[in-house]
Amino acid sequence: KQNNTLIGSCGYKGKPTVEGIIEIGYEIAHQYRNRGLATELANGLIENAFKNETVKLIIAHTLGHENASTKVLQKCGFTKVEEINDPENGLLWKWQLKRQQ
Repeated sequence: KQNNTLIGSCGYKGKPTVEGIIEIGYEIAHQYRNRGLATELANGLIENAFKNETVKLIIAHTLGHENASTKVLQKCGFTKVEEINDPENGLLWKWQLKRQQ
């Protein structure tokens, strides 16, 4: 924010599905981790996604073990809902956050 240095990226993996599901992703450069920045990015993605009335559910995937990203998603209110064996990445955890009624 202070010097316009690119420290990471975030975004949506496509448009919301017809069921109202959208996936988020984010990454922070190693030297900028553990400062709450990924949580800030994820919260921004969540807030922006739910501005779209058609979005009912936000999903994310992490590696299949406790790590910084799982902590970010837990802080943001996500729940782990599934374990997936991905042929390229191995064990992944699927997370979801439902729109508040």
